[in-house]
Amino acid sequence: MTITLEGDTLGKKHEHYNKLVQDAVTKQNYVLNEIKHEDSDLDNLFKIDLACKTRHVDFIIEVLKSNDMLYVSRAIKKSPWLITDPQYAHIINPEYLHSQLFPSMQTKAISKLMLNIRLKLKDTRRVEAFYEYLKESKEAYKWLQNCSLPFIEVVLKNNRNIPRNLFKRLCRKSSSFISYHENVADVFSLKTTLDECMFLLRSHTTEFLDVVEKKYLDQSDYYCRMSPMGRRRTEILMKKCRQRILDKFPFYVGNIDLAVVAKHLDKSGIKAFLDEQSKNDKVKRYLKTYANLKPFINNMPKDERYQFIKLTFIDKANEQPYHKVECSLADDVNTSFSCNVESYHWYIHAPYSEAFNNLVKLMRAESSPLERCLILSVLTQCARNSPQNIKSLLEYYYEKHINEPFKFKIQFVYNVLKHISSYNFNEESWNILEQIFHSMEVYTESENNVQTCLKAIIIHKVTQDAEVPEIVERKFQFDTFIKSCGKLNQKDKDKLFSYLLKFVSGKIQNQIIENEWNLNDMVCHINNALSLLIDWKRDINDYPFILDHIKKLASIKKDKLWNTDLSSVYNKKKSWRRYMFDDSFTFLVNEEVCLNALKHNAQLLDSYDNELEVLRTNDKVTLRRLLAKIRVYWPQTLAQQWTDAYLLNLDNATGQKAAIKGLFMLMSQKQVIDMAEKHKPEDFKIKWGEINPTDINLRKYVAQNLHLARPLVPLETVMWYAKQDYLQYAVPSINSVMSCMSNDLSRDCLVTLLEAPVSLQKYGIRFAFLKLQPHEIKPIYANIWQSTKNVSIRSVLFTQTYNVLCKTKNKSVERELWELLSMFIDNLSSDDNKQIFNKLSKLKELPLDIQAHFFMKSYNFLTLLPEKANAQTYVDRLLDYAPKIIELLDEDFVVEKVLSPINTKILSTKSDRSNAISFLAIFVLGSKNEDVQLRRYKRVLLPTMELAFSSWDYIKDREYIFKNKFKSLVRSLTWNFIKLVSLNKSAPPAQLFTLIQKLMEEKLVIHKNYTLYTSWKLTTEYVKLIDENKSLLSVFEPFANSNIKVDTWLPDELTSLWNDINSKISPKLGLKFLEHLKKDTETYFPTIQLRFGHAMYKTFQDLQHGDTFTAETLSHMLDFDFVPSYIVVSEVMPKYGSNQIKEIVARIREKLESHPSKEVQIHYNLDYEDLPWPDNEL
Repeated sequence: MTITLEGDTLGKKHEHYNKLVQDAVTKQNYVLNEIKHEDSDLDNLFKIDLACKTRHVDFIIEVLKSNDMLYVSRAIKKSPWLITDPQYAHIINPEYLHSQLFPSMQTKAISKLMLNIRLKLKDTRRVEAFYEYLKESKEAYKWLQNCSLPFIEVVLKNNRNIPRNLFKRLCRKSSSFISYHENVADVFSLKTTLDECMFLLRSHTTEFLDVVEKKYLDQSDYYCRMSPMGRRRTEILMKKCRQRILDKFPFYVGNIDLAVVAKHLDKSGIKAFLDEQSKNDKVKRYLKTYANLKPFINNMPKDERYQFIKLTFIDKANEQPYHKVECSLADDVNTSFSCNVESYHWYIHAPYSEAFNNLVKLMRAESSPLERCLILSVLTQCARNSPQNIKSLLEYYYEKHINEPFKFKIQFVYNVLKHISSYNFNEESWNILEQIFHSMEVYTESENNVQTCLKAIIIHKVTQDAEVPEIVERKFQFDTFIKSCGKLNQKDKDKLFSYLLKFVSGKIQNQIIENEWNLNDMVCHINNALSLLIDWKRDINDYPFILDHIKKLASIKKDKLWNTDLSSVYNKKKSWRRYMFDDSFTFLVNEEVCLNALKHNAQLLDSYDNELEVLRTNDKVTLRRLLAKIRVYWPQTLAQQWTDAYLLNLDNATGQKAAIKGLFMLMSQKQVIDMAEKHKPEDFKIKWGEINPTDINLRKYVAQNLHLARPLVPLETVMWYAKQDYLQYAVPSINSVMSCMSNDLSRDCLVTLLEAPVSLQKYGIRFAFLKLQPHEIKPIYANIWQSTKNVSIRSVLFTQTYNVLCKTKNKSVERELWELLSMFIDNLSSDDNKQIFNKLSKLKELPLDIQAHFFMKSYNFLTLLPEKANAQTYVDRLLDYAPKIIELLDEDFVVEKVLSPINTKILSTKSDRSNAISFLAIFVLGSKNEDVQLRRYKRVLLPTMELAFSSWDYIKDREYIFKNKFKSLVRSLTWNFIKLVSLNKSAPPAQLFTLIQKLMEEKLVIHKNYTLYTSWKLTTEYVKLIDENKSLLSVFEPFANSNIKVDTWLPDELTSLWNDINSKISPKLGLKFLEHLKKDTETYFPTIQLRFGHAMYKTFQDLQHGDTFTAETLSHMLDFDFVPSYIVVSEVMPKYGSNQIKEIVARIREKLESHPSKEVQIHYNLDYEDLPWPDNEL
């Protein structure tokens, strides 16, 4: 049965086709034979549609296995019942699909079917089966949103790393899931997660705010870290929980729209609200910005607004010599804050007379024209609501500022016209403004840009029924005025539109077209006319003269054979294209226009063969959609015509690539194969200069585009070109064909590739992972590895295995691949490719279970390479990463293979090996058992330190190498103790630090190394106190297996916990420090206090707990009868602390300042000579 469709348009052909299908189903006079690629597309599609209509399951299954994606897509689209109907659950289930159907389907077909199943299957039980089957892959997440609520909750509880965009959809399904937001993202992406779920503010306001406040409200910085909520969401908050927002205003101030907040406040209570909120430092910082303060001022009662501003800002500003001032909002200096605006800006809210008098005085004293211009802008805003004030302002400007430079004069005019519509000027004011225009050369020819002035003149003249001067019309650059007429009444709007239409019509009618330049001008005028109609929402049918001139444009271009671009007219408005349909190819030639012709009149394509020839020969254009329609619905007419046209272009130098692509999309599979065979090269060595370049390019384009054929050509066809010089061109087709090929079919092809020459074997190796199971890949890769010495092949094998191992989530696959990769590493040699060495040094992306094993094997191999291999960079990179997996490494391996050989190098070389030092520190500290810490100390750290002490005074390149590296080591021990305890991976190393202190006492000359020794002694005291209060460390237990990152600083969550712990131990620590200071003063001499202070400062630095901890500890060191304690505190106290420590600093400074000792007073005044008290911002 051969189907022939009636009709000249795509719609009519569809209608006839649907009728044939329906008749066949109704009359049941059909036989479903198998799909044959020799038959026409219509015949095969007809069979598929019949099978879908009659639910012929076996036929549909066979179609899904087809290598023609058109047929597969049609079958999937037309058979939703196969997915949704429970009676076919034995087919649409993960086990059957993956084991029986998918191996015979193309990769694209599998993806398309799975997408349709995921979108259409709503049976939660069946969806959950897909999730469970795929849960080891990232694809599983896509199924979760259609699972049942209890099932989703179980998944969320298990700390699955759900993508944020999916979590948003889950919360739409059930708002209760928001409580699991911390299970979705780590601390660094938590803000984004909450942002994604902000839509819950409308329906579940209280629950959402509870989550936000629970997360951030108790933190030391008291800061809501979400993105701004905007006007709409703030409106919701103020309507649903107004008092909650106001009570916690400092928390939300940076996220809510303050204009909305101000609108919801009682107008008479705004001043009291500002006074109260200004006591908070954070609110003060926000209200320093005028834009944030402005909404509150604007919402005050008018009779109170200016009085408030005058008392609060203007009067106080006049007391200060500069324009930008620090102005108090409250009477109490401790609650004052400033607003960063110029002092004259406040007069915007003043009565015009008072503003005029004060600002004129200010302008007289101002020498800068720019500042005068800014002041005038303020005065303009004061005058805008009164005709008399407008006149007064213009008279003043004309009398006093008419000689200002043009750039300042035009700025003044801009401000006037921005705030005062030109049609609101009375006659007297307009006359003054026109005099200013004359001084700006608006009414004469000039190069000044005065379009704003011209527009104002036009609006004023038109609305006043006056004639627009000719010079204005000549200089006017057309504008539709749609942004300028908003406040006009309808009568004036009609006048303005009529004027603009008459203006642009005159331009069109008066345009004489003698050359292409004139035609371009006409295009510009018509575009102006169309823009006018669009902006003013007018129908083009009401203005036939415009349509006539559009047709005239097309006629002139066609008759004169000019190349003028008319596409801007055609694309102006999509719905207007129908008026240009007959000439559409004159206006624009592209795929969209061709498709439009197929929909409405396919014969139009025959009338514009020359224009279409340009399109067919354009190598940069793809006509995939057009050619697909032609091939299916016009196989004997248009398809054949285009095929013939493309064949004629094969021998032309231009358009050859476009011709090949077009032919492959129009031809059947057999025709493509025949053509490829006809042009396949006999000599695969390209001899430029001896062979016609056209022939070479033809073969090249054939090789590059074979994958465009539908259905896919066999790999054998592509292989005709995959040799020597032509291989590079065949690569896209090889990749595409192999990627799309079904797993069953690809197995035979893989054998061909894997046994091919080296250049092709690489592709076989890569595709093996896509098409075969890991247990099948393992023997294949192992055999290739053992049988080849080619470094390139070995590199591809290793890299491919490594990359797939990094991505896999399946434990069994992970184990298989690691066994293979381990075998590769065991058989590496120094001659192998350096890309392999590079991979050996990268552990971050590997599965965590593999990283330790990979590290040990890689380290063993890289350290045994000869010096000429330059492998030290890779070894260093391994050591850089090693601290992250230190607890997974075998202790004997670390001691014997890693640390023992490099300890001498670490300490004796000048080069920076900070990460190697960190590795050593983490290894010793990284255990919750102190006995293990002490054992590692004796095995590794003690020998290292003794080596450093034995060469303490060794100098190289004017630097104490061993001494400086030892300092780095103890600093690393301090920081890594904090880090590991924070992650619940280490016990407080009190015994370890005490042993190091004793060792330093034995080995060092203390008076030569006092600062180093004392700093460590104080650090040890801190660690001892932490050990004595180790119950406080239980707060870190939840972080033991978290994804939280701690590298060079502590995240806010951990910092907050440490602040709580330190606040409890700082009293005892301060007393301990005081005790050591007294002892050292007695042991050495009174002035040792300065060195002690330096050592104590270093201790605080190494612990990295911030100024709050430092200040709290120092506050407990003060002993009134012991003067050195005051001197040390004065020296070490943070001088520029944060707002959190202002109270502590003020209390300590008060004690320092009031101490009767002159020695204390000298040190205090020296330390704080130029520093104000922390609570004084004036």
